[in-house]
Formats: sequence, structure tokens, C-alpha cells
Amino acid sequence: MRSFLALLVLTAALGASAPVAGAADVRADFNGDGYGDLAVGVPKEDVLGVEDAGGVNVLYGSEGGLSDAGNRFWTLLDSPDRSLEEGAEFGTALATGDFDGDGFADLAVGAPNWDLREVNRATPIEDAGAVVVLYGRSGVGLLRARNQLFFQAGRQRDYRHDYWFGSALAVGDFDGDGFDDLAVGMPGWSVSITFTRPRSGGVVVLHGSRRGLTNTGRQLWTQDTSGVRERAEEDDRFGEVLAAGDFNGDGDDDLAIGVPHEDSNAGPAEVGAVNVLYGTDQGLTAVGDQVWSQYNVGAGESAEYGDTFGDALAVGDFDGDDFADLAIGVPYEDVHDEFVPLDYVGAVDVLYGTPGGLAGAGAQSLKGWYEHGYSGSALAAGDFDGDEIDDLAVGAPAFGAPRYFSDETQGQAIVWFGSDGRFQTEVGATERLFVHPSQSAAQPDAEFGAALAAGDFDGNGLADLVIGARDYDVPILHGVVNVSDAGAVFVLAGGERLRSPPGERVAPDLRLFQRGEGAVADYQVADIQVADVAEKSDGFGSVLAG
Repeated sequence: MRSFLALLVLTAALGASAPVAGAADVRADFNGDGYGDLAVGVPKEDVLGVEDAGGVNVLYGSEGGLSDAGNRFWTLLDSPDRSLEEGAEFGTALATGDFDGDGFADLAVGAPNWDLREVNRATPIEDAGAVVVLYGRSGVGLLRARNQLFFQAGRQRDYRHDYWFGSALAVGDFDGDGFDDLAVGMPGWSVSITFTRPRSGGVVVLHGSRRGLTNTGRQLWTQDTSGVRERAEEDDRFGEVLAAGDFNGDGDDDLAIGVPHEDSNAGPAEVGAVNVLYGTDQGLTAVGDQVWSQYNVGAGESAEYGDTFGDALAVGDFDGDDFADLAIGVPYEDVHDEFVPLDYVGAVDVLYGTPGGLAGAGAQSLKGWYEHGYSGSALAAGDFDGDEIDDLAVGAPAFGAPRYFSDETQGQAIVWFGSDGRFQTEVGATERLFVHPSQSAAQPDAEFGAALAAGDFDGNGLADLVIGARDYDVPILHGVVNVSDAGAVFVLAGGERLRSPPGERVAPDLRLFQRGEGAVADYQVADIQVADVAEKSDGFGSVLAG
């Protein structure tokens, strides 16, 4: 007998590359029906008794928004390897793009702790990492057929481990040939064969073709690659975060590479940096490579120990000039007001695109509001209000009441609305939306806002906002028992109604998606859906791609 898990949708009333600005984001349309689809990473999922093997739930869009129809759970059993592995954490990173140019979106899934077993090697390379690619098809969506497995092979006399290939993913057409390419971060890579600079980091670029992604022309980038600025150092973790967009408007996508643990030559450690490589007809090049940090961004912030500038990245056209802009999360930024310094409030620095690429002049800093809120931990861009200019969603997963009143945190998402004049940061001069879970769904320490995504799931031409709460407790057995940290996903439909008076905190309607008894379908083997319930520390909603 088949056992099915339907999608549980709770509606709570809470009160009244970057897509081209104004265009609906349907990059993740796996079945070609015109509705955006959503992939949800569950990297801590136990599969058939294999701990932390990981998985990905895929939900399909419809006229009514995301639906349970045809939803499916993907695991390493659906990879060419077809074997589960303890601790692989499949679903740690997700990215969507059309790698074979057939008009249907495909899904790349990172499993950074996958062990590489090579024929000529006595022992596996532990945590080498892998990326599995699933291809979309008309009317069906993602299929196991034609799936691919990519990894970074070991080098001669190279017996190290912890490459973490697949920790981060980004999609862009870096060579302008009409096929999407895939950038893969491996922050554990060492540039030295002698392993003297472990975890200095690297990025591999796989190019799209009519056959899909291919190793032909594969590129490896590190901070020791000729022409790339900065020097590879131990624990820099170059490639831990990635984002792609056309910053100079030449038709070829460019790649922003987060190095959040970069040390400063001026002294402070882990201040963070972002390298930008520009695309050409021959692919990414180091010519014109830029390095951005709080020393040269020009947004008025100073670099401090542990700021981790570049811990999150998002690309959108926030000023409507048809050049992609780059938002950079600085979640550990301290804010000093006239009364008392506030630790780890967090901020987002925004660099604007120009014909010459990203420019420091005119950069802005969007600050969080409360101590230890970690604003900027997650970012997503999309046109949420329908004015044909992209907006920026910022996650603050530790946001709570001011420290003088309560120590409880729930998390928050802040939407800054783009405009022809860029973001207006003066008090009362801009409209921005503060999104909170409903009173019935609110939970302390749920980390609401730890992950964000945007997609047009109902086909109305407006981006919808997806908010992950990875530590959300899921009630089962009719609410008698709570499964701790099982995770949940909230979806906020886009529309002009999202606009609120300047600075006003509002709580719009949210739909809550959670796994559990009668919730989202779990792993599927041989086309037979096997029922599962939410499990402790699954972290459903830790990673999102729409």
C-alpha cells in the first residue's frame, strides 16, 4: 500500500542571476508550465537510517501558488552513484539554470561532505564533496534520467581531505553562448600541494552545452591564480559564497566570490572580502578582477575583527538602470549609536553596476536594528511590489525584542524597496517592509530569515518571497508533540499591497509549509513514495532556490 504525504499549508492572517528588473523570476521552472518552482534543501535529513545523508524537497508552482501536486523528495539515491552516505549533507547548496538550453530549468545540488573514492587510491578523500545535476522536462519536471555527478579529482600525491566541493553554487552565462554555466565553491581546497595553506579555497566553473554541463573547458580559480588579486592564505575559504550577474552590461555574466574569512593586511582577522571576476566571450577572466572589502566599498563602515563581509551575496537591479548590482551581507557588523555600541547587529553593503563594472562610489550600507540580530545573514532579490525595479530581502534570523525587554528571538525578514534613486536610507524617506511570523506560528529561536529566495510561483508576474526558518519546531500527533528544529518555510505572495508606510512594522499574510504527519512528501525510491515525518534537527528550509 502506498503511503502519501500531502503538503500541509497553514494560512495565518497577520494583519493588513539576477532577473531583469520588472520581469517575473521563473528561472526555476522545471516543467515549463510558466510557474516558478521551489527547491528546499534539507541537508541534515536522515535517509533510510543513514544519518545526515541529506535531501531536497521540490514543490511545483501553479495558478494558486506552490502546490503539493507532484512534489518529490530527492536524495543521493537519485544520483549516478545511487548510494547513500552518512554525513554527505546533500542539499547544502542549490542553484537552478538551463544548462542544456532546452528551455526547462535544471537543478544543481551540492553535497560538500561526500567522500570521493578513486580507483587508484587506497583510501577515500573524506569530505571531498560533489554536485548532482538533475534535468528538467516538459510537463514532468525534474527527472533522474540524464542526471550527472561532478567532483574535484585528487591530484598526484594529494592525500588530503575536506575540499567541500559543492558548498556554494551560482549560475550564470559567463561566456555568452546561451547556455547557463555553473560555478562551484570548494572553500576547503588548498592551493598548495604541500598542504601548507589549508582551506584557502577555490572555485570550479563548469560550462553548459547542448548535452548539459560538461568538464570540457573546466576552470579552476583560486586567489593564487594568475591575475587574481589578493593572496591565498590559510582559512580564507575563497568560494564559500557565490553569486552571478552582469555588472557591466556587456551581455556576459560576471561572478562574485565571497571570502568571508579573509584577513586584512591592516591587522584585523576575518574582516572578509569579495572577489569579482568578469565574463567574456571566452568565459571568466582575471583581467579587471576586483576585490571589495569595507576598506574600499565607500559605504562609510570600518572593517573590524570578525565582520565576515561577504558572508551572503545577492544580485539584482535595485536602481532600474539595467546594470546588475551586488548586495553583500556583513552579519557580524557592530553598530555604534549615540547611546551604546550594539554587537553583531549586521548590515548589507550595496555596490552598483556601471559600464565599467561595480563601483565603490555611491555604495550604500543598509543596517540592521537590534543587537545580535545578524542582519544580512541571508539575501534575496526580486521585484516584490511590481514597480519593475528589483527589491532586496534581508534575513535577520536572530532578531528579537530589544535587549532591555526580552532575550527571546524569532527572526525577521526586511524588504528594502528599490527605486530609480537607489535605496533611500534616511529615516522616514523610504518604504520598507518588516516581515515577522504570525502570532500563532511565531516561535523563539526558530531562525526565521536564515534562508531566503524569490520566485513567481503563481504566474502573476510578481516575485514571491520565501523565508526559511530552519529551527522551527513542527507539531505532530495533533499538536501533542513538537519535533524540535525540524524546520519550516514561509511564503509571502508578491504584490503592491506589500508597500507599507515608511518605517512601519507590518505583518502580512504568510503561508506556512512544514514537513510532518500529513506534510511534505519525503524520500521516494523506485517511484513509491515512502511516508516520513519531521525529524529532530532536519533543518527543512535551511537552503532555498526558486
